[in-house]
Amino acid sequence: MPRREAPPGDLDELTRLLMAWIGLSMRITRGAESVRSMADAGLTVAQMASLHVLMFEGPKSVGDLGAVLGHSMSATSALVQRLVEQGLVSRTEDAADRRQKVIELTAAGKKLVDRLLRARQRELRAGLEHIGSETRVDLQRVMRRIVEELSARAGELHGATPDALKESKELEADE
Repeated sequence: MPRREAPPGDLDELTRLLMAWIGLSMRITRGAESVRSMADAGLTVAQMASLHVLMFEGPKSVGDLGAVLGHSMSATSALVQRLVEQGLVSRTEDAADRRQKVIELTAAGKKLVDRLLRARQRELRAGLEHIGSETRVDLQRVMRRIVEELSARAGELHGATPDALKESKELEADE
């Protein structure tokens, strides 16, 4: 039976297309540099997720980090301890509540996440190099609108408007 065309704006189809784009960009770069970089860091998926949460959401208490990750307090504490021992995060006393600990990225942790993001960015760029200029212009226009709408929504949800366009340009400039 032939596959039916999804209606315009169908979220499942858009998700499938984005995942296909990521997969194809990894195939084009032959070797998935971002995946190799994660493996070379020797971190678990949960540790890597923790670093990304701290990078994009800022410092968190152990409890808040655990809530984002869906881990128990004891599992999150053990995970954080391993990251502290590797020098990727720091754990300090919360000034407002000395019983709480605040977890944040160290310079080494930020450098690692930046390296992983740059590798992913290179893979996506490699995929984009193989599409026509007219398609790239269309995609750039649409992606700018997406980032602007998501930035505005993130600001509504979290009380501050992140400047994702500026952050992505800074990441690109660091290369």
